[in-house]
Amino acid sequence: MHRPGRAIEAAHRYWTYPRLEQSDRLQIRELSAARLFLLETPGLLELADRDLQRQLVQLKQAGDPVTMRLALACLRCFVCHQIQRACLELEQQFGIRAGFKRADLYPHLLDDPDPMAELGSYQPLTLRILRQFDPQQSNLSTWTKRLVWQDKALNHVLLEDYGTYIATDWSLLLQATPERLRRLLARMLMPAELEQYCQLLESFQRVYRGDRLAQRLGGSRCGEPTAEQLQRMLAELPASDSLQLLKNLRQLAQHLRQLKAKPLSLDLESIGRQAEQKIEQGAVQSAESEQTQEQFLSAYRQVAQACLQQTVDRLLAERVVYLQRRGRTAQPPKHQAYLRAMQLFHGQGQSMSQIAPQVGLTQQYQVSRLLELPELQADLHQRWLLRIGAELPQLLQEIFEPEQLEQLEQERTTFMSRLANAEATEAAKRSGDRAEPDEWRAQIRRISADLPCFCSLSALIDRLLDDYRAEVYSPNRTGSTGQIALCICQSLNQSLSQAIA
Repeated sequence: MHRPGRAIEAAHRYWTYPRLEQSDRLQIRELSAARLFLLETPGLLELADRDLQRQLVQLKQAGDPVTMRLALACLRCFVCHQIQRACLELEQQFGIRAGFKRADLYPHLLDDPDPMAELGSYQPLTLRILRQFDPQQSNLSTWTKRLVWQDKALNHVLLEDYGTYIATDWSLLLQATPERLRRLLARMLMPAELEQYCQLLESFQRVYRGDRLAQRLGGSRCGEPTAEQLQRMLAELPASDSLQLLKNLRQLAQHLRQLKAKPLSLDLESIGRQAEQKIEQGAVQSAESEQTQEQFLSAYRQVAQACLQQTVDRLLAERVVYLQRRGRTAQPPKHQAYLRAMQLFHGQGQSMSQIAPQVGLTQQYQVSRLLELPELQADLHQRWLLRIGAELPQLLQEIFEPEQLEQLEQERTTFMSRLANAEATEAAKRSGDRAEPDEWRAQIRRISADLPCFCSLSALIDRLLDDYRAEVYSPNRTGSTGQIALCICQSLNQSLSQAIA
């Protein structure tokens, strides 16, 4: 049946939705109930998009239960289509340069499996968007795009996996100041070029920001400068024409984008790749800059190694004190048996069955219970992560800007707070029993998942711990050679001599 004022082809966005299947292929599904609801409710399909959205919002808030559910489903379908469209726009604007396609973004955004489903505690992105949507303030397509581009998980993926910061070029230029520009780019540009960029930034902000304030556009997305705005800037600058001026503005924004996208990662290989990319992209890298990077790498190695050794020393000391209290009557004393068993296992590569008679035990499982290597790994992950995180601000103060350091400190505070809460919850749940090591490492990964720096650190420590585990449980090992195991051996040599004395 034909409905005047609205083509059925346009209305399908309210009863179909793109769904990501297990095969990672995108399929368009139809909700028959939503289709009938829209077709059979008088007047709905005669409304323009914004009016239809207002009506659906009213129905989902004040209708009967069935109507509320169907109106919400129609809105969720529409939002799913707008999310797909936002992914396309992200691919077009950033994907070619950053190396991603829209399909790479779908798993992080298209998380609504069925718009008719009544979901429990999990809230897909569609519902989060609709919960904050006010039809009196904006239309749903604009609102969806805005929240997609601001989505924390999406920005984390784009930043960590593709080195992309998705603010517009013009928004980046409004955020910068000439003083900060000089600090950020002093090691990348020649002084004369840097001063030209500062003049360009000041002119852009006078014209562009002034117009936005006059037109009260503070809440809207920053678009490309108009031809009239470019002409006003040209009156103050040496650029030859509007096209050249626009090109210079985009180049400046790209410099800022590269610096903003620099991940807070302590992975040495990543840092090395970043340096190579800068050279490939034509950045001017002075001898002073190379010296600064080498100084940073040297400082990082020292801090990371010191934090690891301090963590190992602390953990072994705590274990020794614990065993001293528990095994005062045992012969040999439990703490001495522990240190001796650890030294034989890590230093000489002996198996647990070989170690057992040398420390007064008879069975292999008794040595395993004495050493508690999985628990050591879980504790090491947590303690090392916290210790090296506490050292980051001072380590990076010459590399990152104050805003980035502030972000880092906020991340550390948030991480420690979440970790403390998780420990309290786990302790209450298990009535004082300690968590399984693999469960606890998974818990740390979940806690740090939305904190870029700690997520990167946690992954790096995980890799080192996996290398350690593979080494110590290798059937052909003859002794420890990995970074973690060598630190354990060094700590054991000191502790063993003190305990025996």
